[in-house]
Amino acid sequence: MTTPTIKEVRSKYYNYNFNIKTGFFARWGETYKDDPDFSPIGPEIADIEISTICSGPFGKRCAFCYKNDTSLVEKNMSLKTFKKVFNNINVQKNLCQVALGIGDVDGNPDLIPIMRFIRENNVVPNITVNGAKLDEIFEDKTYAKHFSELCGAISVSNYNDELCFNAVKKLTDLGMEQVNIHQIVASQTIDDCIKLLDKVKEDDRLSKLNAVVFLSYKNKTDYKGLTPLLFFYKYEQMINKALDNKVSIGFDSCGANKFIDYLSDKPHLRGLEMFAEPCESGLFSVYINVDGHFFPCSFSEGKGNWKNGIDVVNTENFIQDIWFGDKVKEWRNTLISNKRNCPMYKI
Repeated sequence: MTTPTIKEVRSKYYNYNFNIKTGFFARWGETYKDDPDFSPIGPEIADIEISTICSGPFGKRCAFCYKNDTSLVEKNMSLKTFKKVFNNINVQKNLCQVALGIGDVDGNPDLIPIMRFIRENNVVPNITVNGAKLDEIFEDKTYAKHFSELCGAISVSNYNDELCFNAVKKLTDLGMEQVNIHQIVASQTIDDCIKLLDKVKEDDRLSKLNAVVFLSYKNKTDYKGLTPLLFFYKYEQMINKALDNKVSIGFDSCGANKFIDYLSDKPHLRGLEMFAEPCESGLFSVYINVDGHFFPCSFSEGKGNWKNGIDVVNTENFIQDIWFGDKVKEWRNTLISNKRNCPMYKI
């Protein structure tokens, strides 16, 4: 059942409630204590890349970008193709949110029409931006204004304080409540992560920030400047700083098991486990690249058994042929048997 506010699914072993306005989501199985292994009706959230056109926040592609190991051809997904992908993976009205993957906000002229289409289908569009070009005009409004009216949540990648913090202020001043900062966690960045948690308390531009979302670094490319975080005590310092400063934080699902490890000897915090969702790729979420091809997640694209994806645009039955296809079932079984720890990267 879907209303303008609530989307819900009910069955014997798989149920969820999703609040379209606030983003609150709860999933359970036969009872509230049961946690389903995967969604039998298709993904709840889709990460869909609609553009590979990116000049970087300062006019140059970032050396650490995990897309740099591919033979990148700059291209866009059209609104027509997006509709095919969306309708194929949402045939059972299973989708709650779509995260749009872009480089430059003005790279794909169909970005705003795509967001409108998503909203028209009672699904929430979200996006991550680099903070640049938010004042560029599309039709009669700035991109920042369009985002404030259409997005459920928006994250600003932290390339430097000025660009990031000013973008956060711009978006929150427009009334957005779900504005986050994306911060990469790596051995070389962990001290900056800890310092950022002090800046959130001190800088007025971040007074309405929703949360700092920490992204675990995955060495998908040959870039030597960053390496996955090696020292757990530094990770603990980061979480302790967030708790001490009362700064709201989040993680990509790649880092959820590390957070659960942090909670293991802290019984007074164990209630936070229910908010930690380990890797859900191919279980509850899906990644579709700009060509309309399925991969479990964006970091699996071109790696291991996923050198090539699965065509979603031309599928006749997404659930039967892809979601329950042999290749995806093999991935799903591997991930579940690995306790939803990433089978591709050491995190």
